Amino acid sequence: APEAEKQLREAVRLQPALAAAHLELAMALGRKNDIGGAIEHLRTAAASSDPQAKGAAQELLRKLGK
Repeated sequence: APEAEKQLREAVRLQPALAAAHLELAMALGRKNDIGGAIEHLRTAAASSDPQAKGAAQELLRKLGK
């Protein structure tokens, strides 16, 4: 949904270290076939110190072959 993506982009802008927001935004972008955008946010989440978001992002990147 465009509104959800807008809110997630705002969350990432306000709190760039919030890995869960990057992960959710990546999934929203992936659903609309913006794979490049999704990968960018997955990489940010995968580099975070949040173990849950990090693990999920790493798994998605592996599935995408990135």
